[in-house]
Amino acid sequence: MRVRNFARLTCRSVQPLYFYGNPQWRVFLPKHKITLLNPARLDMPKLPHNYVLFEVEMSMTEHELMDYLKNLYEVPVANIWMTVSPPIMGQDHRGKVYVSKPECRIARVLLQQGYFFDFPKLFEKVEVDSDLKAPTEVKSKQAKYRDEVSEKLMGTVKEYSGLTEAEKRKKMKEEKKFWQRLPGKTVPKWF
Repeated sequence: MRVRNFARLTCRSVQPLYFYGNPQWRVFLPKHKITLLNPARLDMPKLPHNYVLFEVEMSMTEHELMDYLKNLYEVPVANIWMTVSPPIMGQDHRGKVYVSKPECRIARVLLQQGYFFDFPKLFEKVEVDSDLKAPTEVKSKQAKYRDEVSEKLMGTVKEYSGLTEAEKRKKMKEEKKFWQRLPGKTVPKWF
């Protein structure tokens, strides 16, 4: 069996066969999986605010997606465009090729006039200042560390700017090295 055909088999939704006289399908769960995509991760950061991206299964059509969004989530849909995303192939340590992510459809949904959607910022913390009563974004640890290092470097440049070479060497020897500042390292190293 070809790899492409295998990828199509894995993403097909399973539903029971219907025979005349069988009871009605009473499971009220969706038969299809729909994933909301972040446009910044798909190299589309300038996507207009009235567009939403979804990843849907290969067996789902535009009409099914429109019906799903309108009836289940009451999303006002104006139009839908679908493109097929090829499967992502992987290779293990023996050189065998496998499908790491099967092919799927990327649906670009246009919302009706007057409706907008922005992808939520889930992992950014917001802190409220008591003085201003307005939310301000908290700097991440990396940004704080970057600021500390740049201040330190600028301080050392200013510190050494008016000294001779011998004075610079002497001052650098007197300063603690980075391994001496680690917690638990009390004995100075010699080199």
